[in-house]
Amino acid sequence: MILFVFVHRGAADDFLEFRFQFDTDTGALVDTSGNGLVDLSTPTNGPAHRFEEPSLVGGSGSSIGLDAPGNGHTTGSYLLVNDPPHPDSFSFSIWIKPDKPGQQNPLFSRENVWWPSPGVFYSLLINPSGSLTWITGRNQNIETDPGLIVDGEIHHIVVTHADSDGPDTFRTDRGRLYVNGVMVAEVENPTEVPTLEANMDGSGIYRVIWLGSKSSGPGYKGELDDFQMYSAELTPEQVAEIYRKPGSIAGSGPSFAITSIIHDGGTGEVSISWESQPGMRYNLLSVTDPSSADPQDWPVYGGNTDIIATPDINTLTIPLPSESERFFVIEEFPPPPVTIFEENFDSTAAGALPSGWATGFDASDTSMNTVWALGSPSSIGPVPPGTPLPSGPNCVGTNLAADYGTESNTWLRTPGTIDLTDATAATVVFQQWVEMDDFGNLDTGTVRVLNGSDLSAGTVTELGVVQADITGFSGGWVEFSAALPAAALGQAVALEFAFVSDDFADADGPGWYIDNVMIAVPGS
Repeated sequence: MILFVFVHRGAADDFLEFRFQFDTDTGALVDTSGNGLVDLSTPTNGPAHRFEEPSLVGGSGSSIGLDAPGNGHTTGSYLLVNDPPHPDSFSFSIWIKPDKPGQQNPLFSRENVWWPSPGVFYSLLINPSGSLTWITGRNQNIETDPGLIVDGEIHHIVVTHADSDGPDTFRTDRGRLYVNGVMVAEVENPTEVPTLEANMDGSGIYRVIWLGSKSSGPGYKGELDDFQMYSAELTPEQVAEIYRKPGSIAGSGPSFAITSIIHDGGTGEVSISWESQPGMRYNLLSVTDPSSADPQDWPVYGGNTDIIATPDINTLTIPLPSESERFFVIEEFPPPPVTIFEENFDSTAAGALPSGWATGFDASDTSMNTVWALGSPSSIGPVPPGTPLPSGPNCVGTNLAADYGTESNTWLRTPGTIDLTDATAATVVFQQWVEMDDFGNLDTGTVRVLNGSDLSAGTVTELGVVQADITGFSGGWVEFSAALPAAALGQAVALEFAFVSDDFADADGPGWYIDNVMIAVPGS
């Protein structure tokens, strides 16, 4: 009997967010990750991009060519990634072949130079000297030595940003920059990337990644290929593997090791031991023919699934298999998050808030002309008649059947019994449709966390703000997700959705509509 035992750290598909390979003749530039991101946009204010350039990653595919400047446009041709995800930790991978000596070549950027909300979430560009610059949160964190990028040559570039404690903490872990599989720069605690809502305005400009340009200024000239985004920090081993295998996605890469395999002839059992990590789970997968499927798709063997970590070493004992040859994989994965609070507003009749929810007015609100209500929006609301809500027939919103009023200061609160006493982290997720006047003094929404125990005693104690200055026009239902502040952990809490409008008496709009509120904590 021969046993072959390997390790596997989850599947890359778990954190691959999008992939644009440009292997197309004409027309749509599609996301091939399987996650269904919308096709790349091709703006018309510059020269057209060039289809079917020779592939930068080999094979029968192709790359895409951009030209800047050209035809009188300083920006040139470029592409837009629409509504991409915005995780706290992320990585980008791209293959390039620039052809613009001595000039700036922006590769990609999520930023805005225009008033009223200028700012840079992240941006990567080639300088005229051939160095690379990586910017997060408006600050330049990395600039490499000159001459690193040479025109007319193919380069593979990966940039990573690790932020394990979430946004609005003023701390991150690190940023790394790789060229051709080798790390060329690393910085500790780079500037934090804010949440999209931190700078979002009515233009919605932060909803896109500019590929081959920035929101203003010169663009990229040359070829691009296989643009990928991951919602995790890729490891040096993963980056090197992508470079060694052009046209591939990040593999799992071994992050732990098999420490022993012992066969007990007396009992007829085999014990497999491996390095384990706190908070992780493990599966034992197995096949007799390793070519039958990728390791992450092998079936679970003997019901050995969802094994809890016992750091530093886990040991699993199984009966000796009967086959003469069998292959095993120890698969490591984080436990799924656990939902501890959820409300979709559909189990309560329209007009009545769910049990424990409350609404009211700040003392400064003397008009009381904006009221949080539960039901289905009328034709005055942001949802066109007949458009489905994120779930069921109901949501909550400001007035529902009329525009919100002026000089409003009204709030909506969850029950104060959301239990975070044992939580080490927590995330709030909800769907929202925003249509607020974002001119003048601004009409805004704020999400904050309150102390639930104090609230039950009639005292309002703020533990932290999840997001402020929600305003403008979302153009549809969008998902909001953010980590709850550390001060909320260890106690019972309530969420508050506070809406404030100014005294500018115009047809302000429907306001703020919310559905599917959920709070989740890490699994254990």
